[in-house]
Amino acid sequence: MMRHLAYATPVNPVASGISDYSEELLPYLGRYADITLYIDDRLRPTNPLLARHLTIRPISKLARDHRRRPYDAILYQIGNSFAHAHIWQALQRTPGVVVLHEYVLHHFMLQYYASVLGDIDRYRAEAGMRYGPDGDRIANLMMHGRFTEAAFDLPFCEDVLAQADGLIAHSQYVIARAAALRQDLPAALVPMGVPLPQAIDPAAARARLGLPQQAPILASFGHINPYKRCLLYTSPSPRD
Repeated sequence: MMRHLAYATPVNPVASGISDYSEELLPYLGRYADITLYIDDRLRPTNPLLARHLTIRPISKLARDHRRRPYDAILYQIGNSFAHAHIWQALQRTPGVVVLHEYVLHHFMLQYYASVLGDIDRYRAEAGMRYGPDGDRIANLMMHGRFTEAAFDLPFCEDVLAQADGLIAHSQYVIARAAALRQDLPAALVPMGVPLPQAIDPAAARARLGLPQQAPILASFGHINPYKRCLLYTSPSPRD
């Protein structure tokens, strides 16, 4: 008998790697479960295959749908991005299995307190309550635009783990850190199921991009911020 599964996630055009991850995973997962996809209420997927093969529902209806016809499992995709705000809210109402893509949700929660709740003071109060004087100090820095690396010491994932019936993570690091906060939570390590692109010749790739064949190339993926340690290097002037 095929299981009935609710799957809550961002999808394209939401600019999130988890949008791509879910769209690649869903066709394979659909072989083993009857999936209803839950997305933000006003979101219109740009991938036409989603609507063609899946039932798509607004995430605000998840709790009611589950009461009327309980799912065998609810799967929540959670990452450190504001794209997960409504998914986080749905999880707080209706527990389920959490796929935790990142252990630290601090930056998402800062945006959530500021943009959704409109109560930035509550963010600082929560930081102080959860993490003591250091939490209060770091929150104060973050509120004033000083995005300190110490923010990664304040994970803000406790509410997610408290509502989780089970945990899926892509690294042993996340599994271990989550277990330190909630030892009773069943957890599974599932490697990222992302297909590798076909290898191309490095010389051909450089030629296609108009890059010198012998020059060293440095890359930093994702957001450019202080944590990436990107330094701007300029050649010395002839007078130096």
